[in-house]
Amino acid sequence: MSKNLNLYIIDTSSLIQIKDHYDRRILPGIWKDLEQLIIDQRLIAPEEVKNEILYGDDSLVPWVQKHVRMFYPNGDLIGLTQSVVLKEFPRLAKEDSEKPNADPFVVALALMISQGPQQSLISFNPIVVSDENRLGHN
Repeated sequence: MSKNLNLYIIDTSSLIQIKDHYDRRILPGIWKDLEQLIIDQRLIAPEEVKNEILYGDDSLVPWVQKHVRMFYPNGDLIGLTQSVVLKEFPRLAKEDSEKPNADPFVVALALMISQGPQQSLISFNPIVVSDENRLGHN
């Protein structure tokens, strides 16, 4: 019998919201929990999330650079992003922008994990963590 664990796929918007509302000096426990989830490989994000944070030069940059192991390579997701995600959800595309756009990669990573073959005795329930709303604004 396999064990089911939640696997959190986090978007840029949620990382920024956590940073903005839960200061590490005041609530260090939340940040320790996030770090433990990363160590346990249960908090992940596509590499495009890292690219968005680096592009925006957010104060999260040092934290992101310290936790590079949480970021899944974009190259493995590009085909799924283009062939499935953007066809099904074309509003996720931001073609008029040169800025990184993690949203379709977040969805692609969740699809890949939920539809791919089980790789170990532990199966994961992918949960997308995002602060986006229906209009694409947080």
